[in-house]
Amino acid sequence: MKLKELCRTRWVERHDAFEIFWDFLPAIIETMEKIKSVDKSPVAISDTQSLENNITSFQFLVSLLVTMRCIGYLKQLSTSLQGRAVDVVSALESVSLVKEALQDVRDNIGEFHAKWFSEILKMADDLDVTPYKPRTCGRQTTRSNVPCESTEDYYKKTIAIPLFDPILTEINSRFGDLQIKASMGLQVIPAMISQSSTHDFEYFVDDLPSPSTLEQEMHMWKLKWANKSDPPSDINTSLQNCNSIIFPNVHQILKICGTFPVTSCECERSISRLRLVKTYLRSTMSTSRLSSLIMMYAHRNMTVNPKEVVMQYARRNPRRIVLSDILVD
Repeated sequence: MKLKELCRTRWVERHDAFEIFWDFLPAIIETMEKIKSVDKSPVAISDTQSLENNITSFQFLVSLLVTMRCIGYLKQLSTSLQGRAVDVVSALESVSLVKEALQDVRDNIGEFHAKWFSEILKMADDLDVTPYKPRTCGRQTTRSNVPCESTEDYYKKTIAIPLFDPILTEINSRFGDLQIKASMGLQVIPAMISQSSTHDFEYFVDDLPSPSTLEQEMHMWKLKWANKSDPPSDINTSLQNCNSIIFPNVHQILKICGTFPVTSCECERSISRLRLVKTYLRSTMSTSRLSSLIMMYAHRNMTVNPKEVVMQYARRNPRRIVLSDILVD
């Protein structure tokens, strides 16, 4: 295993990079010492010593471990939200659980930080790093001047708390409308339809095939699953069990709820595919051919019958008929 470059966009890759760097930190310091003993050039010694001083400072160790423990709560959430089969209801459950866990850490930051600080002290002892905190003075403008009683308390107030508060704020801001969208889907999911206190479908009225019969459809939809022991509990399964002829409005609502964008990952995937398909060698292709190639690349796991493709092409282009082979026929 080798060190990973810190990814600027993907939280999952960033967490892995932090974990690997923390585990390899003693080996990294040992490697730097060997570099200084082998390469005697002033530039190499200066650069290596400068980097070593930065990663062996006690403040760096605290920042690294606290950040790693903090984004550890976001790792599985990031993996889940980057999936292709996630809907707003499942996403809401995952986000709510992570928010609850982060809020619990923030409310009990003293207990959690004490446990993390013991890990930091062990690593500092292995690296011969002396724990310290900057002195507190009467007036300070260039760094944190937090009054505290101990080194642990200082880093809790200057690193741990300022890290958790913005993350909680950003999660609430990023997923603020997720609860509203999810509540729309909960109104039609059979396993939760009886628990919904309101059935307001004004958001979907313009897209429904027959809005005037929606109330009657919802009544029948509720009765359909009233006596079932195991009704569907997610949008995808509900859509598969919804007859679009008997329940056209419900079917349309489920389709809309199932396509609510949770993140921008799908859009980013299409951009990545476009870069892979439309290279500088193919920059003159038509829009129709480009779209077809992207669809083929996106759904390359589907099996295609070449004979069926040829026959369909021949039917669409009757002028290009197959001539008989006199040597064979």
